Amino acid sequence: MASGWLEMIERMNLQGFTLWAIPKGFTDPATGRSLQVDEIFLRS
Repeated sequence: MASGWLEMIERMNLQGFTLWAIPKGFTDPATGRSLQVDEIFLRS
């Protein structure tokens, strides 16, 4: 089961990374809802 995206950001922060960017991912054309995104982190 996949973790929520906020949980993943917190997990990365605890390991010394900072969220840098979230480029546009795949969306459902009918609803506009995000289906998949990438998150780019930098070590702080």
